[in-house]
Parts: sequence; C-alpha cells; structure tokens
Amino acid sequence: MHFKQFYSSLKTNLSRISIKVKLGFVLVFCAVFTPIFLVAYTAALEEKALLVKQRLATQHSLEIKSQFITNLFESTVRNVIFLTQVPTVRIFSSIDFLGERKDLENRMLDQFSKINSTEVFIDFLKSNLLYQQLTYLDNSGVERLKINQQQGEISLIDDELLVERADQTFFNKTMALSKGEVYISAIEFFDDQETDKNNLYPVIRLATQVYDKQEQLQGVLVISVSGQILLNVTQDSMLKNGLTFVIDSDGYYLLHPDVSKSWSKLRGNQYTLQSDLPGFNNKLNHLLSNSPQHSLIQDNEVFFSPVITKFNKIKTWYIVKIIPSSLFLESTQLYFFIVLVISILGIFISLYLGYSLAKFWLLNPLKELIKMTNSIANGDYVTLALEDNQKNEIGELFLSFNQMSIALSKAQQERKKHIDSLNKEISERKKIESDLLLHRTFFEQSTDAMFIADDNSLITYVNPAFSEITGYSSKEVIGNKTELLHSTKNDEKFYQKIWGKVNKNGYWQGEIWERRKGKENFPALQTINAIKNENGETHYVSIFKDMSNLKEKENELWKLAHFDQLTNLANRKLLEERINSALSEAYRHKSIGALIFMDLDNFKHINDSLGHNHGDLVLQEIARRLKAVTRSNDTVARLGGDEYIILLTNLSDNIKEASNITTSVIEKMFQSLKTPCVIKGHELHVTTSMGVVLFPEDGNTPQKLLKQADTAMYSAKDKGKNTFSFYHSDMQAMADKRLLIERELRQALKNDDLVVYYQAQYNQAHELIGFEALVRWIHPERGLISPKDFIPMAEESDLIMEIGDKIFSDVCDFLVMAEKSGQIIPQISINISPRQFSSLNFIDWINSFIDKTGANPSQIMLEITEGIIIRNLERTISNMQILKNSGFRFSIDDFGTGYSSLSYLKQLPIDELKIDRSFICDIGSTQDSVVIVDTIVSMARHLNLELIAEGVETKEQLDYLVKCGCNGFQGYYFGLPVPGEQIKLEKQTKTS
Repeated sequence: MHFKQFYSSLKTNLSRISIKVKLGFVLVFCAVFTPIFLVAYTAALEEKALLVKQRLATQHSLEIKSQFITNLFESTVRNVIFLTQVPTVRIFSSIDFLGERKDLENRMLDQFSKINSTEVFIDFLKSNLLYQQLTYLDNSGVERLKINQQQGEISLIDDELLVERADQTFFNKTMALSKGEVYISAIEFFDDQETDKNNLYPVIRLATQVYDKQEQLQGVLVISVSGQILLNVTQDSMLKNGLTFVIDSDGYYLLHPDVSKSWSKLRGNQYTLQSDLPGFNNKLNHLLSNSPQHSLIQDNEVFFSPVITKFNKIKTWYIVKIIPSSLFLESTQLYFFIVLVISILGIFISLYLGYSLAKFWLLNPLKELIKMTNSIANGDYVTLALEDNQKNEIGELFLSFNQMSIALSKAQQERKKHIDSLNKEISERKKIESDLLLHRTFFEQSTDAMFIADDNSLITYVNPAFSEITGYSSKEVIGNKTELLHSTKNDEKFYQKIWGKVNKNGYWQGEIWERRKGKENFPALQTINAIKNENGETHYVSIFKDMSNLKEKENELWKLAHFDQLTNLANRKLLEERINSALSEAYRHKSIGALIFMDLDNFKHINDSLGHNHGDLVLQEIARRLKAVTRSNDTVARLGGDEYIILLTNLSDNIKEASNITTSVIEKMFQSLKTPCVIKGHELHVTTSMGVVLFPEDGNTPQKLLKQADTAMYSAKDKGKNTFSFYHSDMQAMADKRLLIERELRQALKNDDLVVYYQAQYNQAHELIGFEALVRWIHPERGLISPKDFIPMAEESDLIMEIGDKIFSDVCDFLVMAEKSGQIIPQISINISPRQFSSLNFIDWINSFIDKTGANPSQIMLEITEGIIIRNLERTISNMQILKNSGFRFSIDDFGTGYSSLSYLKQLPIDELKIDRSFICDIGSTQDSVVIVDTIVSMARHLNLELIAEGVETKEQLDYLVKCGCNGFQGYYFGLPVPGEQIKLEKQTKTS
C-alpha cells in the first residue's frame, strides 16, 4: 500500500516538473551518444561517396575523350565538304594542268586560282592544327597540290615531288562515291618517302569528290588526320593509378601508354588487351554487345566508352580504363564496415531510450494536441479538457491552444473573404514581374540598337548596343531629342513622312541613314513602333542595326561579279546586262548602237618572249587608252585574254551616220594604239583587229551580237590584221565553214584520215639529198584537201599539236622501216609550228618519238620559221643547241619573208636556209625577187649554210638558181609529193 502511494506521488510530482527539465534530460542523453556515432557514420559515407565519385569521374573522363575523337571526325567530314564549296577551290579544280591552254585568260585564271586556293588551304590548316596534310588530286589520280603541317609549321610540297595516287585505295573508293559523300579510310601507316616502317606515322584519310562550276567531276580533296593526336587519351590525370588504352573491336591496341605497343595490328604485332588483362577476350563480345560502362574483371575495375559508332566505314573503337580494385577498396572496406555497424547500433540505442522518455513525458500529451489540431485543420474548432495535474507547460499549451482555436474560428471567416482576391493579385504581380524581366533582358542582350522616346521625341532609354553602334553613351542621349541621330543625307520632308506613317499606322520600317557621334553617316535598317499606355501617353520604341559592313560586302561582291580584276573594266556579265539595256533603249527611242569586238594581234608573242607579267601590264595600258577615247556613257569591257568589247549607244537614228560615228571612234582607237607601250624598259608596238556590228539592225540578243562581232573581227584578221570590218551575213557563212572544218578535222584525226606525203629534194646533179614531210587530208567526201585550207585553222587551236604527233610519229616509223629494208634516206625535213616549239616540253616531246621508235636523229631536219626565233632568242638558242647535240639538224623555212637578221643567224646553230616559194615564182617577172634571191644565196655561201629553193616549177627557174650558186631544189619540176609506200630508194651496198 505504501508502494502504490509512493508511485502515485512520484507520478504526480514528475508531471508537475517543468517540461524544460524533462526535455533537457532527454537531449543530454542523446547528445552524449548520438554525435559520436553520426560523425563516424558520416565519415564512412563520405569515403563511399568518394569511391562512387571516382568511378563516375573515370567514366565521364572516358566519355569526354571518346566524344573528342568522334567530334574530330564529324568536324573533319564537314570541313572537307565545306572546302569543295569554296569558290576559289571550285575554280582551282577546273585548272587544266596537262593540256595547253588556248588563250591568256585561262592561263591567268589557272595561276590566279592555284595561288588563291593554296592560300585558302594554308589558312585552313593553320586554323586546324589537328590535321596532318591536305592534298588535291585531279580525276586521273595525279597530285596537284599538297600541303603538310607539323606542329603548326606549314610546308607546301614542290610540284616536282607530287606523284600519282591512282593505285591508292582511298582514291579509287572516293571516285566511286556519290556526290556529297565522304570516304573515311581505315587507320594506316603513311609516309611520302616510304622510309623506315618504324618511323611511319598512322593517319586516317577523309576524302570527297571535287566538282567545277559546271558540276563536272574534277578530282579529289583529301584531309589526312594524324593518329598521333589521339595519344593524349592515354594520359589521365583523373586518377594517379591505372592505365588507359584504345582498342579495336578485336581487342588489338590502337593506343597504349607504351608507344611501342600502339597501332599493334598495323605493325604486325600481337599486342592485345588480353596480354595485360588475362581473361578479357572471353568477356569481350558480351561486354561490347551490352555496351557496359563499368565491369569487374579479375580484381580490376574496367571502364569502357565506344568511339565513332556513327561511322560505319571504320570499325568501332573503345577507350578502356583499367584500375586495380584494391586501389578502391583497401582504404575504406574494413573501416567502413566496422564504423557502420557501431554507428547504426549506437544510433538505435540512443533513439530508443530518447523515444521512451519523450513518450512518457511529452509525446502522449502532444498526440492529443495533434489530434485536436487535425480537427481544426478540418474546420472543427474544439477545445481541450485539462486535468488537475496539468499545471506545467503542457497545461499552459493546452490553454493557449483553446484560445487559438476560438480566435481561428473567428478569423476563418475573414480569411475566406480575402483569399481569392489575394491569389489573383499574386498571380498578376508574378506575371508582370516575369514580363518585365524578360523585356529588360531582351533589350539589354540584343545586338540591335534600341531606344525609347516619349511623345515629345525625348529619348528616355537606350540599350548597350545603341551606345556601341552610335558612339553616344546613355548619359549623352537621354533627355535629348531624336534629331540627334538625323543624317544630313535626309531632308526634313523625309523625316516628316516617316513620322506621319508612324502616327497613322502605328509603325514604320525601312532603310535610313543615321549619324554617329563623330558626325559620320551610316546606313541602318530601322523599325519604329508607337505604343500607348493606359493613360493615353504615347511612347516610341525604335530598333535599328548598322548596315555598313553589309553594304560594303554587297558592293564588293557586285564589283567582283561585274568587273575584270586585272583591268577594272566591265566583265562579260556586266557587258551583257548593258547590251540588254542598250537594246531596250534602241527599240524604245529608235536609235542605233554599235558593238566593237577588238583582239590584239600576235599578243601571245609578248607573253612567250617577256612573260605574263609584262603581258598583264600591256593589257592594263590598252584598257586605259580605250577608256580615254570613249565617252563616259559607253562601255569598255574585257572578255578575257586579249579580247576587248566596246559598246557604243545612242549614236544616231540614221544607220549611215551611226556607221560614220563608229568609224570615227575606231580611228581614235587605232591612233591611240600607234604610240608604243613602254613596259619595264621594253618598247612594244601593239596592233589590233576589230569587228563591228550595228544594233538592233543586225542582232537582238547579247549572244548574237557578240558572235557576229567576233565573226567580223576574224574577217579583219584575214585581211592582214591591224584593221577593222563591219559585219555582214557572208561573214557568218565563212565562220560556220571554219567551225565545220575544225569539227571535221578533229574527226579526221580520230579516223586517221591524215596522211604524210614526202616531196623529194635534189642537188644540181639531180641527186636525191632528202625529203620534206607534208601532211595531206584525205576527206571521205571531198577527197584530198590542201594544207592551206586547214593548217592555219589548226594553228589557232590545239589541233596543230595532234597533227604534229601524227607527222613526227610517221616520219620516225618511215626512217626505221627504210633502214631495216636497207634503203638510203639522206634526211627528212619536218615543219615545226610555233605552238609546238614554244611548249615547255618540246624537247621531251621530240625525244619521246626517238626513244619509242629508235629513229636516227641525224636523219631529221627540223624546219622552224623566223617568227619562232625572235620571240625568245635566248630560249630558242638553248633548245636548238640541246637538240643539235642529240644529232638533229635545223633549217629556217620561208627565209626572207620574216624578220631576217644577220645577228641571229650568227648566233643560231642552223644548217640550212629555205628560200620562200614566193621569190622563186617571181624570178623572170620582177627584179625585186631576183635581188632577194641573189642576196640570200650569197648570205648562205658566206655563212657556210646549205640552201634549198622551194617551189621550183620550171626549167628557167632551175637554170637561174644554178647560175646563182644554189645547191638544193624542191618543187613540182622534180616531182609531186607522194605517200611513203610509193617512194623507191636505192639499196645500201655492203663493203668488205
């Protein structure tokens, strides 16, 4: 009974003890044990988190490296396609590296395009240090341009070191692609010199096709990416231990920290990941097929990341990181386990004891309070019943709770009234704040200039772009009128018109001139919007951007597209636009205009003798003179090479008067060109041939007028050059005939319709001293065609080169055949055209026939004209001396008709002079020809040269030539030219 009384008394007293004392006791107990366990447990968790973080960091590092390699190839694919679209590269791709260009324009474009394209490639490599090499090959596989890069140093490979790559796999596969596709090679060792295989470097080639402006396939552009740049993936600062590798799908090393094991399969070695991680190959297929990021293999942490999975032309690579598991576990495993167990046990004990005491003294009353609080939350405002022993803080809390419940009940009604309006106000305010922040960000970050003005045109706000474009700071313009930006190029009416549209329509947009702080005017694209607020006040928001750079680029592009870069004259595009405009005006006003097609005579001689730099200066001087003698509203254009076009408009409404005015202008041009051009100390006389067509009488399109003027120009050349001709319909028939002959001659070369004839040469005793090889065209319909009908046309085109191949090959074969049959042929003369002799590979061209057939050079006499000699005397002497040393002999053909000079006759290694047939035909009829023949014979005798008179047709001519001392003759008097198979020669006699 006493015990029950003691327990009841203790319970009552404890309930009266301050809740602060009870709570303090619980807190002290928990404070003693819990922090110790929590600190230990937290340390263990941090160790474990560090381990997880290290694994994630390792995997992330591999993914970054794999993405780096993937991005490298993706960007290289885009770069190689981009380079083929660069205008200078597309022009460069159409360069004729092997053929002989037929006019100056193409040669200039070749040189210009190659230089510009080379600079584009060099700049490209400088900005892409990861690329080892950039190469351009033509469509036959010959390298035409190669640029190497090593550690930022650019080297352009010399042309003589460029080689043919037609047998290379990368070239053939690229040529087989469709347009726009990129070939990506496998990894391979590559070195231009193909030296020691141990020193070769691995590369991956990315190549695509190159098309010219006409979308014709021209070649291949190749970017070589060095494998050495991938070596940094084996260097990993993320973890101090472990090794990083790059392997292929077969497990072979591509990259290894030990460089000697890198690219193992290419080196023929068996270095695989199996050798460093036994048992790896057994799990390889499973791991790769499931694309794991992390795996445990033989006590090693192994991390994977695939590379270049988007490129199906290259086998998938994998970056592998191997770290021994002990490095992860040895420092944390045991420690973590012990601390974890103790911490969890200690925390549970503390929580249990604390909970038991709190439940006895605190939780039970609080549960009752919570229950009543939930009732209030549900809208049931009730009060708590108090016991007598609840005189402590819990009791006070119950009383306060009752008062709160009553007060809440009263306040609930008021709260409901205001809740809806408050929510609405908050939503509206948040939207306004969000809109204001968005608008301010837009204004501040915009690259366009923005300002706001009030209804008095006073500026109230400007953004940073406004200050950057105009030069005015915000302090300088805020409060000032918008007239601060007005340009002097616009009058007041212009601005009144703009503001009238703004006030009427609420906005205006267009191009306008504005003014910077330094009074500089600049073009701008501007938009003005009028905005009214709730109070009816109007503000104006203006947005504009500086168009200066865009306008400059537009002007530059327009000039590049419409003007010749060498002479600054109009080009074909601008010329055709102005011809169309002139035709429209001529029809509208019934006026007559003229188109003059001008071509410089023998301009090629200047380029061949002095070089293209001198030729360019001549073309610029001619352009200056033509501009000086024409009206400002006339157009002087250059089509290319040495061809100029002069467009004269509004000459007259009478065709005769228009013709007279055109003739007067042409005479001024001829008079202007009479003065020699002095170029770098050289005095050059330039003549020209012109063709004229009147419009709209003779043509109604630019193409037709240019064609007709070109036809008239050729007619002027046929008259002897340095003159002009007006177009008439007969000229077109002649031009069509010339084109027909050229087309048929090309077909004749394919069909082998050209035959070499041989005309014998004799001495005074009628003994055979040689032959001259003459080409004849046996047409399937018109029969035998004379050389004078097609050789001049062939000289103007590249056909003369093919004809020369035909003649030289047949002559060499004829000499070899005659020698094998024992026949005696003293010599055969072959005419060399100026185009053949001036080609850079002329000597190699001749020697190729000798090497191929085995003909004896001492039996061949090369006939050249005096025109060839004077073009470049130093080069002519050098080439002749080289061939002379090989056994060839030289003759000057048509001697006396050109620029004969004793000075070059003494310098040249010539053996023979040929007197032109025009002097022989006039013997007996004109005294001048007799004097010339006597002079030539005397000159040859004193210079100890052989002499051949061609065109001997009568006995009287022969007798006179013998009397003069001529010792060689050729002509119809002795016989007609015949095919080789009809020539009967004496047999060689064998001597013992």
